[in-house]
Amino acid sequence: MQRGGGGKFPGQDLIQKYFDEIRDAKVGDPSTPFARLSISTKDTEKLLNDAVEFMENSAACTKATSVWFSRDNVGLPGIALFFKIYTQSTVNDIWVLADFMTKRGEHFEVRPTSEHPSELARGKNESDVLHAFEKALAMSKACAEGSTKLWALAQKNGDPHLACKAQECADADACKVKMLSHYVSHLKLVADDKHAIKEFDRRLPFEINDWACAVGIDAALPARLMCNSLMRAEKWEAQMFEHEPNHPKDIVRREIFKKVV
Repeated sequence: MQRGGGGKFPGQDLIQKYFDEIRDAKVGDPSTPFARLSISTKDTEKLLNDAVEFMENSAACTKATSVWFSRDNVGLPGIALFFKIYTQSTVNDIWVLADFMTKRGEHFEVRPTSEHPSELARGKNESDVLHAFEKALAMSKACAEGSTKLWALAQKNGDPHLACKAQECADADACKVKMLSHYVSHLKLVADDKHAIKEFDRRLPFEINDWACAVGIDAALPARLMCNSLMRAEKWEAQMFEHEPNHPKDIVRREIFKKVV
């Protein structure tokens, strides 16, 4: 059988380059990954690790904030729950970036967290709640700026994979900034009213219910919120099916309803 063509195999030089790198790579050595492409540079790897380090410190700070507001002599459990869920959301984002880096064959660095303040008391004339939300908003805006820098670097290097991930992070950061901005503006208006702060603390868990479910950390919500949701669902079911319980269409609707609930 006669071989056709006779020309050079397309992409032979690039294949040989990657083949040599794969053969020289050592298993377990972070400096010689198998999955890394040429578009992944040291600059992008450093910026991603810097982002993870910032988020680790941010999560430690919001965790301390949650513990502070859950203390027995502070007594603001709704705000404590908010920062608990906010911390878990940040930890989830760290895992997303870690999986993204390992998928690209980049070296994920686990850096130590810096020392953060464990006490949040601001004095008699200042609101601890307002200060905590202002600090969370400032950290969220800094994180959003980091996502923008990551996107700009991806555009400069022609890295579409990183650009998509950076845009996804920037969208999520923008949602967090908007949410925290709403709370800060409200708290600035009622900072001196203790009854308004207590009402804000009481309503906050119900407002973050949908957000917690959206980011996949609804397990952190207290059972009473879930019970209220089930009670509303049962009430709606009774109103929907009480007229003709044996009608064929109602039987189908009831089966679908049970699957959804």
